[in-house]
Amino acid sequence: MKISQQTIALLKQFAAIKPGIVISPGNSINTRSDDIVAEATVPETFPVEVRLPDIHEFVRLLSLFKEPVCEFDEDHVRIVESDGTAETLYALGKPGSVFHRPVRQKNPFPTEQITLTIEPEQWDTLRKALGVNISKKNHYGEGQLTIESDGNRVQLVAQRISHTQKIQYSLSVPAVTNGFECTLVLCASNLPSLPGAYHVTIYPFFVQFQQTGDYSLSYCVGSEAQSTWGGAQLYQVKVTNTLTQECCVSVNAHTPEEAQALVRQMNTFAWTGEPRQQIECKAFES
Repeated sequence: MKISQQTIALLKQFAAIKPGIVISPGNSINTRSDDIVAEATVPETFPVEVRLPDIHEFVRLLSLFKEPVCEFDEDHVRIVESDGTAETLYALGKPGSVFHRPVRQKNPFPTEQITLTIEPEQWDTLRKALGVNISKKNHYGEGQLTIESDGNRVQLVAQRISHTQKIQYSLSVPAVTNGFECTLVLCASNLPSLPGAYHVTIYPFFVQFQQTGDYSLSYCVGSEAQSTWGGAQLYQVKVTNTLTQECCVSVNAHTPEEAQALVRQMNTFAWTGEPRQQIECKAFES
């Protein structure tokens, strides 16, 4: 069985998530980590369970051949040149020896969503702005891609810190927001590295990248803790200044942390009781 260049590229992408993989018989491959779930349909149909303890090593062996042909056995893969002039063996892991977290059956996706399309040139530019080397999966600084929606328009903001300065690149893209506001932050090292166009669906807690070019890849990335979904809401912030002195302040904010910060900036409060130096704030939804 020949292994296509598309499948080799997908295996490289999956190796960035987990070093090993278990491929079930058929034409689907998948992997997952705490922050990423990736699935793809490939042109080949694998005849047996393929347990690759080191994806990079398997891909390196394939690169030794001009036209590699793989013969799968229960415990190894025989890789031969299509004209029979060269060959090598790759030992498969024993059953249960390769750590693999299978993708669970999907729950229904949330109905709250924002959709957009990133064109190939835009994706390439964003990756460069993030300092990511697509071929080597390197990134400089703590790169982050932020998806910002005000309910009408969406901006993609690539941020990273170089050796000398903080770099920020913003790109406005057409989107169907459905009126939803959000600020979703994604770690650059969690993003898919394959080139091409992506149909992107933004949900409250994760983002799905569907590659619409040469690769049948679905790539879901969890958002970082500082992400927010929805517009400002009313918070009641309880402010205490002594064991007996307290007051309650209403403020519009996106998060409890923002509500507390806004209250701390205020100069006067309707205190009851005796004052004290230290002020404590605790926010809760109204």
